[in-house]
Amino acid sequence: MHDAKKRSLESVSLLSTTHSDRLGTRVRELLTGMDEEAAAACFREAEEHSLRLKVSFYDQFRSAVVRAPVHPHG
Repeated sequence: MHDAKKRSLESVSLLSTTHSDRLGTRVRELLTGMDEEAAAACFREAEEHSLRLKVSFYDQFRSAVVRAPVHPHG
């Protein structure tokens, strides 16, 4: 629940959002004005980086025996 996105990017108020909402809003701001292909590549990179950060945070609480590598594309 803590990491859940709660607001639409269309109607977000940064004063009443979670950190996930703020990240989504910032990514959207950064992608505005880029061509579609470049924006998609940048979004994918941001999503993969975000996933790696989240997984590494939770991995610190897991035993080394059960850790598995993260492969965002399958």
